[in-house]
Parts: sequence; structure tokens; C-alpha cells
Amino acid sequence: MKNKKTLPLKLALLSLGIAATSNAQPCGQSWQMLQPWASYVSTSQPAAEPILWPTVNTPRDDWRSVASSATGQHLAAAAQYKPLLLSHDFGQTWQSSPDAPSNVWAVAINEDGQRLATVARGGNLHISHNGGQTWQATEAPRQWYNVTMDAKGQNMLAAVEGGQLYRSTNAGKSWAPQHISATWFGLASSANGQVLMATERRGAIHRSEDGGKTWKIVAPQNPWRTIAGDATLQTLIAGTNPGYLYLSQNGGQTWSTALHQGAWRAVTSSADGQRLTAAQENGHIYTSQNGGKTWAKQEVARPWLRLASNASGLQIAAVTLGPSGTLHVARCLK
Repeated sequence: MKNKKTLPLKLALLSLGIAATSNAQPCGQSWQMLQPWASYVSTSQPAAEPILWPTVNTPRDDWRSVASSATGQHLAAAAQYKPLLLSHDFGQTWQSSPDAPSNVWAVAINEDGQRLATVARGGNLHISHNGGQTWQATEAPRQWYNVTMDAKGQNMLAAVEGGQLYRSTNAGKSWAPQHISATWFGLASSANGQVLMATERRGAIHRSEDGGKTWKIVAPQNPWRTIAGDATLQTLIAGTNPGYLYLSQNGGQTWSTALHQGAWRAVTSSADGQRLTAAQENGHIYTSQNGGKTWAKQEVARPWLRLASNASGLQIAAVTLGPSGTLHVARCLK
């Protein structure tokens, strides 16, 4: 293996690349550069400035969303005014199909990477059933803002900004409006699609336990921005912007403060709820390996916008906002 180098790092984030731990130390303490396909890799050492390995063809774009399959092999990334990009090799290479939707605002992908859904503000809702090779528009243009799906990609939930939630129970073939109109931001689905979460930008957190038929409020008014949880959505992580990062261990019945005040923009959770990741707008990424009991600050301050985790929480994809935004993939092996 060329360019092999072991570093005592807390975390490595690679623009279109992958890193892996080189030994049995706790995840993230020792890293090994696999090969220099990345545009660049930036890492953070304890009490040290970021280290950069410049390579070539750095992709910079106004990224909007990123999504991951259960293994992390299949990834999707969306940039403003550009066709959706897909990777089927853990982020090593990226490509787009001829009829891939463009100007995507949010993307979701199921556990095996074969079903994808995209939404565009002022555009259509698109579905793919073959890993992004072909796409179909299944809903009329609206101010779509977010979309999520269950592990199989059978049950889906999409949000219209300033409008209603839309629910599909047939893998995106048809959609029906659900619940109240609001300025919806964050969405999350349990693995079986029966438990759903939705956050209002300047309102409450809503929860459904019957696949979206009925809803209840589980958190009071706050500038909620993002939410994620374990496979059952009993363990939850939610961020406010501005405000604090919050945790719940009982499906939202009670909440506790997890991290300090900031502009929390994105969160992820592993399927077991133990590995959590949170990103601040124009701030750092924070990771926890014990369900939020302790946290470690990672990476340099960037305009982080979205995060995506595989089921184990050992691979994180991230995008930053702005015309010179970057796409990152970090991988840590036990």
C-alpha cells in the first residue's frame, strides 16, 4: 500500500476519501491513510493545528445534503444546481446517472442503497428503485425541504417548508398529506417506519408511533433544526440553532442538555444509539462513543450543513455550505 502513514489523531475527515484505524486502540485515536484518492484530508491532533495532505481535483460546490446506506458502501451527495452524485465504493469514486435529479435539497437512501428519494425546493420529489440508475418524479413541485425513509425504503416521509408532511407507504409511488402545516426542518424514521420524528424551525418536536397517521408533541417550542435517533427512535439527539444539543432516552418524553450553546446544524446516530455525531454551523464536529455521556471535539471549524452515518456509526459523511463547500467522508474501523 502506498503513502501509508500512521498518525495519533482524534478524527480524520477526507474530502471524497476514507481513513481507517490501524490497530485495536479506541476508535479515532490512531489512523492510517489508505491511499491518496482524496481531494484532501484534514485532521485534528490534540492541541495541534490541522494537518493537510493536498492532492488533486478538489471538488468544491454548494453542497446541500448527504445520505448513507447501512454499511456506508452506498452514498449520495447533493449540490445546488448540480446532478445528484452517487458513490458505491464507500466514497472512493463518485458519479451521476444521465437522468439524475438536479438542484436537490435533501436526499434519503435505504439500508441496501437501492432505494433513494430526493426533494427540491420548488421542484419535484424523485424516486429511484435501482441504486440511482434511473429516476421517476412521483410528486408535483412544492417547496420540499426534507425527506427520510425506513430501512427497507417502503415507508417514506417528506416535508414541505411552510406546508404539510407527506407520507408514502408504497416505496414512494404515491403520497398523501399528513399532519399540520409548519416550517418543518428535521425528519427521522425508525428502521420499521412506524416511529417518525419531525422538528419545526421555531416550534415543537412532533412524534408519530403509527407510521404518520397521528402525531403528538414531545418537546416544547424551541428553534429546533435537526434530529436523529437509534433504530427504534427511543434514543434521540436533537439540535437547536441557536441553542443547545439535547438528548432523550425515552422517545422524547424527557430531554437533557448534552452540549453547550451553539448553532447546531446536523446530527447523526448509530443504529444502537451509542455513536453520536453533531456539527455546528461555522463550528466544529463533536462525536460521542457512549450515547452522549462524553464528547470529543473533532475537525476544524467549517460551515457544516449536513451529516450522514452508516448503521454502525463508524463512517460519517459530511458536507459544508457555500460556493466553495466540500464533501467529506471519515471512516473508522474497530
